[in-house]
Amino acid sequence: MRTRTGLKWLVLLLLAAAPLDAAEKRDRKQLTVAGIFDSDEFEPKKLAAQWFRDGSAYTTLEDSDGPEGGRDIVRHDPQSGTSRVMVPAAHLLPPGGSAPLKIDSYTFSDDQSLVLIYTNSQRVWRQKTRGDYWVLDRAARIVQQLGGDARPATLMFASFSPDGSRVAYVRANNIYVEDLRDHQIKALTRSGSDAVINGTFDWVYEEELSLRNGFRWSPDSKSIAFWQITTEGVPTFPLINQTDTLYPQTKRFPYPKVGQRNPACRIGVVPAQGGKIRWLKVAGDPRDHYIARMDWAKSSNEILLQQLNRLGANPVQQVDPAIDGGEIDVESAGQSLALGGDIILSIHGIRIGETDYQKRIQERGKALGEDEQVEVTVLRNGDVVNLSQSVQVLENN
Repeated sequence: MRTRTGLKWLVLLLLAAAPLDAAEKRDRKQLTVAGIFDSDEFEPKKLAAQWFRDGSAYTTLEDSDGPEGGRDIVRHDPQSGTSRVMVPAAHLLPPGGSAPLKIDSYTFSDDQSLVLIYTNSQRVWRQKTRGDYWVLDRAARIVQQLGGDARPATLMFASFSPDGSRVAYVRANNIYVEDLRDHQIKALTRSGSDAVINGTFDWVYEEELSLRNGFRWSPDSKSIAFWQITTEGVPTFPLINQTDTLYPQTKRFPYPKVGQRNPACRIGVVPAQGGKIRWLKVAGDPRDHYIARMDWAKSSNEILLQQLNRLGANPVQQVDPAIDGGEIDVESAGQSLALGGDIILSIHGIRIGETDYQKRIQERGKALGEDEQVEVTVLRNGDVVNLSQSVQVLENN
């Protein structure tokens, strides 16, 4: 009798637990490798705000009340505390499409009349730097895809020219410029291949120097300066892909270990409408030196670059790209402190004056000795300025 009573209670408990277990299974989402590594499901939520150049306002992406799944670009005024929709998702419907573009990132032209939309992004090594680009004309409410007949998700690092008339981008290791008036596309380089990389970088520069976008518009929109990396002769390293197919696949890529041959690097300057490339003639073996930073001065008549040797010493160098001829000699702008060149050239878009420069050194390092008089080249309000100032000898934190 006791046995029968015990069985009865066991059956009742199992029946009572069954609905709870089924509901629990329905609510439980399956954890997948793709969900962990190929989505933003587990990314921390953070404020993705973009300031306008003049600092008057910033924009954010927010869920739209319009088309399902769309996001509006919203402008926020920090002084008044007001917000308004600047680009509604309804304006981002591609021709013939029923859903707005999914925005991975966006950029306004300087006059804010155009918006460059980055979408359909794909991972290249660590970051999603390859995808599709569209331009929205805010007044005409017309959105048009860039790249002509390029295959989907093959454009990289698209950016407006400062005057807003053109967009430059990298595709298949070459640099292109597209005119926004007639969408004519001009190839600025043609040497791109598996071994020759124009406008972006190989593994070494991405891993060790955090470089990905490898070209810079001149402020007057007339020229583009760019890195060219040549990996020919660099030893290759095999990686085994165990997950994408039934059988493992091997991928080899150039990977110089300590003491092995490095990729060669040089800087080219090319007219934005196309033409002859002029190469900067930088002293030293291009395979035993790195060009870690490069950018234009505001005048568009000079380029600053930072060259590192394999020991990490970093002189700042100054270039006049307007000289006729196939090669341009580079003049040294003076050997600064070890931290000096890195601080100056690693902060793109921030103009560093004498006081600010000293402050940044103090923030970055620890004083080791007496004050020392050094020659420092800085960008002050967009102009190249040579300073002689007293600073303390420092070391990295």
